[in-house]
Amino acid sequence: MKPPGLPLTDLLPLLSLLLLALGAWLFITGRFPKRQGDTPFCRKCGYNLTGLATGAINDRCPECGSSLIPSAIVIGERRIRKRWMIVGVVLGLLGLAVCRT
Repeated sequence: MKPPGLPLTDLLPLLSLLLLALGAWLFITGRFPKRQGDTPFCRKCGYNLTGLATGAINDRCPECGSSLIPSAIVIGERRIRKRWMIVGVVLGLLGLAVCRT
């Protein structure tokens, strides 16, 4: 007589998918976290625009030369979370290993 419930071999693809999804989420949120702070940066090149007078028609980024209209300026900096990225890669590889079995 078979025990009730799903056999482990039926749960492995689900576990693999879960590990891959969690690993991808951790890697992406670690690499591209939300911006924090109030420091202005050029959206195109990431140049720190602190101290530059803005509002004139001919304002340009000193680094890349792009026009500094309000939509071309981002506020705050991103602090990459390397540990989250490492854990995400490890979980993703573990998910691939579970999928192979």
